[in-house]
Amino acid sequence: MNAKAQTGTVPGPENSTAEDAGLVPEYAPWWHLLLANLYDLLAIIGLLFVATAPWAMLSSGDAVTAGSLAFQLYLLALINAYFCFSWWRGGHTLGMRPWRMQIRRHDGALPTMVQCQIRFWMALLSWGVAGLGLFWQLGGKGTWHDIASSTRAVKVIIRKTPRPKG
Repeated sequence: MNAKAQTGTVPGPENSTAEDAGLVPEYAPWWHLLLANLYDLLAIIGLLFVATAPWAMLSSGDAVTAGSLAFQLYLLALINAYFCFSWWRGGHTLGMRPWRMQIRRHDGALPTMVQCQIRFWMALLSWGVAGLGLFWQLGGKGTWHDIASSTRAVKVIIRKTPRPKG
């Protein structure tokens, strides 16, 4: 019997590691991060398009005034929720799934919500300076949001187990 079974803990989102799930992580290449961001951009455009409808209904169908701070904060909160909930709950966003990428802590576990928030806000800063924080990874030190949140985007390779004969 393994140690987890002896202590009675069950791996869950907060304490599961890639190895618990039968996965072997390796660092995701920077171009996979760019492609995942492109996929996520498409998902976010759809989310924001749909999210505008409730705002319009609450404002009696009037057009959103240009520069409305409340509307911009509403959309930013939705984008934050998309990324942070996705990373916290499953380790990946829709854009990361086709590339078999996940966000993991350095110990291999899924990130905490605090780490997800740090990662999100640092990623905004990272992209805000012409993507410099993302290309920082080319120096082998990780992206700015990796460093600040103590997380890392990893490419997950699924271990192949032989099928039983018969």
